[in-house]
Amino acid sequence: MAITISGTGITSSQIEADGIDGTKIADDAINSEHLAAGGVDNEHLATGIDAAKLTGALPAIDGSAL
Repeated sequence: MAITISGTGITSSQIEADGIDGTKIADDAINSEHLAAGGVDNEHLATGIDAAKLTGALPAIDGSAL
């Protein structure tokens, strides 16, 4: 699709499906507001996630059951 740019630039309706990929998105430019609900699963989580980044309280671990 050819796009003619006039004074106002390009609107989102002129961008083809999948026209923006990872090479066109700056590092750290996308936050949770832009992720689809349920779009991140265990397979896509980084290893070594800090417990402070998890939601909800973690159970206490005292070692008494060892």
